[in-house]
Amino acid sequence: MEEKILTDEFVEGELRWWNVPGVTLSICQDGRALQVEGFGYRDIAERLPMTGETLGGIASCSKSFCSAVIASLVDEGVLDFDRPVHDYLPELSFYDETATKECTLRDMLYHRTGIAGHDAMWPDDAITRKEYLRRIRFLEPNEPFRYKAQYSNTIYNLIGIVAEEVTGRKFEDLVQERILTPLGMTHTVLSVAAMRRTSNWAKGYLERTPIPESKKSSQPWLTGLTEMPAWEMNVGVPAAGVNSCPADMLKWLTLHLQNGQFEGKQLYSARVMDEMHTPAVVMSAFPWKFPEVPGIGEYGMAWKTTIYRGLTLRYHCGEIEGYSSIECFLPGQNFGMFALCNHHAPVTPFLMELVYTAIDRALGLPAIDWADRLHPYQNDNTGSCEGWKLDLCGAAGLDGAAIHSPEMDAASAENHAPDSSVASADGSASAIPAGFRHSATECAGSYRSDAYGVYRICEKDSRLFLAYKAWLLPLEHLTGNLFRVPGLKEDTLFIDMPLQFTEDAAHKITGFTLRLERTVSPVFFQKLSQTG
Repeated sequence: MEEKILTDEFVEGELRWWNVPGVTLSICQDGRALQVEGFGYRDIAERLPMTGETLGGIASCSKSFCSAVIASLVDEGVLDFDRPVHDYLPELSFYDETATKECTLRDMLYHRTGIAGHDAMWPDDAITRKEYLRRIRFLEPNEPFRYKAQYSNTIYNLIGIVAEEVTGRKFEDLVQERILTPLGMTHTVLSVAAMRRTSNWAKGYLERTPIPESKKSSQPWLTGLTEMPAWEMNVGVPAAGVNSCPADMLKWLTLHLQNGQFEGKQLYSARVMDEMHTPAVVMSAFPWKFPEVPGIGEYGMAWKTTIYRGLTLRYHCGEIEGYSSIECFLPGQNFGMFALCNHHAPVTPFLMELVYTAIDRALGLPAIDWADRLHPYQNDNTGSCEGWKLDLCGAAGLDGAAIHSPEMDAASAENHAPDSSVASADGSASAIPAGFRHSATECAGSYRSDAYGVYRICEKDSRLFLAYKAWLLPLEHLTGNLFRVPGLKEDTLFIDMPLQFTEDAAHKITGFTLRLERTVSPVFFQKLSQTG
């Protein structure tokens, strides 16, 4: 029997080292599936195994589906990569007037609109696509239009709205009709609800305190993991809403390896395939650099290009609630691979161990111990491995971004905010401090930002909480009107964020500022009501 490309011993050993519950993967070369398999568990409590058909959130690998939908519409002449988007979507306006007039789909696909993350704006079950479009104009850019590429989920979601506008079809329907059905990707779904209705899907997990390398050998596997339910993407489907499995993703990779052909049919022209794949703007690859992996990176239309052992490697990584993924192919070697694990970021080094090792084995290259090389990067919070905790408050609440090392407070991760009845899970929120001149009742109420919508400050037993999406986050007093909001979740990050109440000349609370996008000015929320 032919030996597997990635052996059980290797993969299971790395699952234990990284404390990852499970991984599911597929590898193909020259049109042949070399391995489609799962390792470990998709459900820890039930000890349910990962398989080659286990579904999970592919996260930002979804962006390549978004770019393919646009490419198909360009093929048909419905869209043009280089025509101003405003021609297709007249109601679209950006903060920057130049961007409003000149921004094209190419600019958006290359992440060069000048708008950074703004990831607190999505996903949001309550926001409609129309409201999403309205809010875009109030998002402050942090760079001039076309000045540099900076990754933006927010803009990719907007690309999906453009596709909807010109076709009159929901974005999810466009993906189904133009990708999933033609490729026979029968397991892939575009909502968490649909994934959970299947019989084979992976629960996602978060590791609160990663095990230090020095203690790896003495710690049992699956220590300190908490189930992390996936968020429904809604308007975020174009950026991160695809849920798939290795068996289906092999078909997706085959389309790209065959330059738009699948089972003898040319589904996409070679021209638009080249547009998607061709590197165009500089964007960092990984934090590590080795002679075989120089660390350079360029972005095309939802495909990054880098070098591995002198070969062109195209790929995209994905990180979302409880899942991390990688899709990649070597165009010159007709090699493709997909892998997904049910562990929250950052585990990109683990996934790249698998990719590099699989390439070496499939191509017969001299072996390199990639596990040994990449283990030291388990706590590297740069490049594609940003981590999942960030502190924007600093020592005095005013410093720049610094990685937050203490364990995230349980209240910020697990308290839910279905209404204004507030209670802390562990009593960690403190009463209104003596150094703060306002009562909890004065602060409680609804506050509105044009860019982010309505947030609430809630009061219970003289304690203050920020009601943010599904959670209640306790306010921790720092000084004067300044508070810390611990563990506010943006995309894959949990951020300790400064919130400062504003007041008028009569010392009446008029609003608060919240640093929701760390590269621009704090966002102002105006007070609307007194009820909390």
